[in-house]
Amino acid sequence: MKVTLTQLIGYFGTVVSAASLVPQVVRTWRTRSARDIAAGWLVMGFLGALAWMIYGWLLPAFEVFIANALIAGMLGVLLAMKFLFYRDFGP
Repeated sequence: MKVTLTQLIGYFGTVVSAASLVPQVVRTWRTRSARDIAAGWLVMGFLGALAWMIYGWLLPAFEVFIANALIAGMLGVLLAMKFLFYRDFGP
């Protein structure tokens, strides 16, 4: 299977986009605090990633689907920690 430049760019974007949330997930878990993360941002980001996942599925565009599945997963984990560490829940 030959990989095109467009696909390589898509894979690169997937890795960079998904990796961008890892430090925040790790920091939130270690500190047990989500005070500095806005709940509204998490919800909007999660819904946006979910919409992009559906779009990627319907096209079909594997890179778009996978990237946003990873992003939605990490945003979902952050949102869950926001609720778990409920003392910090708020804007």
